[in-house]
Amino acid sequence: VGQYNDSSGNTDGLILTGWGTSWQATEAPLPAGAAGALSSGLSSVACPSATWCVAASSYSDSPGDFRGALVTGSGTSWKATKVPLPANTQTPASAPLYAVACHSAASCLGVGLYRDSSGNYQGLLENKSGTSWKPAEAPLPASSGPPAELDRVACPSTTVCVAFGQSQGDLLVETGL
Repeated sequence: VGQYNDSSGNTDGLILTGWGTSWQATEAPLPAGAAGALSSGLSSVACPSATWCVAASSYSDSPGDFRGALVTGSGTSWKATKVPLPANTQTPASAPLYAVACHSAASCLGVGLYRDSSGNYQGLLENKSGTSWKPAEAPLPASSGPPAELDRVACPSTTVCVAFGQSQGDLLVETGL
């Protein structure tokens, strides 16, 4: 996954599927209501099976806020949905999604950041259990505070994920599910 510039100069999300020397390029879809996106791109993909993948995507809307999306599917059939956000998200929301990892199709974690109602950037956790995604603010160590962001994640089992990022310039490591 990644991004490319189209013939109009817009940045669009890119999905490549294939094997060996046989690859097919597909433009990543945008979520409903994001047709006026100024740019989009995909930054991470997880494929817990041969028939289902999920990619972390971000796009900018007309005011210039970055939004997160989850792009799911396989082959040339993909669907994008806006990431659900915590209740304390500032409106308009700015919440890009940077990475996703899955142990199975029913157990995934996406990470990024969002702006809370006080205007502070917080680490964003998007937990998939079964068929639904649930958002949460990443907890911070007692000695730290915002701004915080998470940009890498690994899920070695259905009960443990490790997310990495930073808070006030310090390395931030979250463990759990």
